[in-house]
Amino acid sequence: MISIQNITILVPLFNEEHSITRLIERLDKLVAQSAEQIHILFVDDGSIDNTPVLLEKNIEGKTNYSALFLSRNFGHAPALTAGLHEAAHSQTDAVFIIDGDLQDPPELLPSFLAKMKEGYDVVYGVRKNRKEGIVKRLCYLIYYRLQHRFVNVHMPLDAGDFSLLSKRVVTLINRLPEESRYMRGLRSWVGFKQAGIPYERDERMQGSSKYSPGAFIKLAFNGLFNFSELPVRFIVTTV
Repeated sequence: MISIQNITILVPLFNEEHSITRLIERLDKLVAQSAEQIHILFVDDGSIDNTPVLLEKNIEGKTNYSALFLSRNFGHAPALTAGLHEAAHSQTDAVFIIDGDLQDPPELLPSFLAKMKEGYDVVYGVRKNRKEGIVKRLCYLIYYRLQHRFVNVHMPLDAGDFSLLSKRVVTLINRLPEESRYMRGLRSWVGFKQAGIPYERDERMQGSSKYSPGAFIKLAFNGLFNFSELPVRFIVTTV
């Protein structure tokens, strides 16, 4: 059994002015109900709306909240990387990664935590269904199954960054030298016992996805090329 007393909730943000106040309200409630010590770490990824102002206003005077403000928009994976490095310097026993748009329910932390206490170093959310448009859902369906077919490590189907990571997993991920960091791939690659928890992924509270089509394509290529021999096979067969 894994002992967990201190938890860091890591929340990357980019232009989430519509959801940040409601998100903090829900996190406040979660903290008040939890038997563990919880610290919330926000990483603002160069937001250009009112997210930084609202964030500072809502966490002022709260000792269990902190924030990193990146100098520009580096992207979701670099924001997570910065947050994981910051969390590693604390006394945290585990890091709970959620999106800032309220599609990943923070209230599921107790379920993830109970699973980790059974002896799992990684507990990840598995999306039972998506509430996006049919074209986007179809693209996700095809991509995850291509990934499952060609990558060299086991990456669970329909699992994103929503996860609870033990301190030793965080430490190992931080040591990996990759510049192009596909987090769910790195999470799988480090090994240890891992388990999934099915959940209903909520719709965005307001606004639109911060992933452009180009960003989605880049993420997909990172997942396929960084963890498979597919590019090498393609080059060999075409030369």
